[in-house]
Amino acid sequence: FNAGGNDVTADFSNIKTVKGTLTVNPAAITITTESASKQYDGKPLTGTVSISGLADADKEAVTVTATGSITEVGTTENSYTIDWGDAKSSNYTLSETIGTLEVTKNSTEITFTSASAEKVYDGTPLIVKDVTVEGLPEGFTYICSGGGPVDVGADAGTYENYFNDMEY
Repeated sequence: FNAGGNDVTADFSNIKTVKGTLTVNPAAITITTESASKQYDGKPLTGTVSISGLADADKEAVTVTATGSITEVGTTENSYTIDWGDAKSSNYTLSETIGTLEVTKNSTEITFTSASAEKVYDGTPLIVKDVTVEGLPEGFTYICSGGGPVDVGADAGTYENYFNDMEY
């Protein structure tokens, strides 16, 4: 077009077109799973996961789920799964930081106490089987009873109330 707005393409004899290149590079995303630790309590330790760098258009489509879990004393990686939904994984380059989940031995003091009692001498042993426990994690049970040997405690005196059949 000339300055007057007229098409003057026919007035040129050597017009050449060269196609440019359009490049869309993958976006960098990072997945991070947390590290966590706790004392043994018989319940699984699970971690969390986060993802950063997703395009706004894909934030609703992509789901990342932490799958790492450990219950017994030890360590494991806090792994994850990713569901791309309608998003294309080829639009992204992925880097990851994987955390560690650790369950340590439980160092909470657990105290079993056998009951105390007294009576006036009557020629029979004083046997009290009641036991209380403090510090045992929630959900745990124990088998334990007091009540020392049947030949102890019949005579006047003070005796220890022993534990019988202790399991926890």
